[in-house]
Amino acid sequence: MVPYDPPPHHFNPDDKRSYLLMVFTRTPFVPFAVPDGRGGWRMYQFPDHPGIYALYLTATPLHESLRPRDLARELTPAALSRLIYELVYVGKTSGRGTLRGRLAVHYRKIGSRQNVSVDRILCRYLQIEHDWNVLFSERHLIEAPEIVENPPPQWNTNGFGSNTPGRGRPGYRLPSPDHFDVLYPRRPGAAPDPAPAEDDDE
Repeated sequence: MVPYDPPPHHFNPDDKRSYLLMVFTRTPFVPFAVPDGRGGWRMYQFPDHPGIYALYLTATPLHESLRPRDLARELTPAALSRLIYELVYVGKTSGRGTLRGRLAVHYRKIGSRQNVSVDRILCRYLQIEHDWNVLFSERHLIEAPEIVENPPPQWNTNGFGSNTPGRGRPGYRLPSPDHFDVLYPRRPGAAPDPAPAEDDDE
């Protein structure tokens, strides 16, 4: 992805959207899952700090294209060039939520599903100091045509971030064909999806 470049010869100190996109598109990608040294995976060490993040789905598992040492750190441009990926989800944490806590919920959910795996996910994140800025940043990334081919990202609208009621419970509705639970059904015997964090707005 080419870094976002604001118009030349122009600076608007109140244009927080342009500054956000410029910083975000220069933020390194990290693998969502890193080798645990025993042939398995563990979640990347995200910070215990509020912020925003984006998840990208790769066409194939990362370990098929990258070496183990590439997967233990921020991805270099050379490593990233060997991957095909698309932005599928933009999220935030705020209040008492942290990037590590929120992404751990997503990690467990993806890890319990068929047709997807934690080693097919890339992540970008930004620590952000104030809740108002977190909300502003999430909204503008979700809607940004500069980074999302067809805003909003697919998983922002198909139930990925929510804890959908199960069949027979109040509020249950038969999911649509593009719902996360239909595209990626739970593996037999997998634990129920973890509850969303307190600041989840979906």
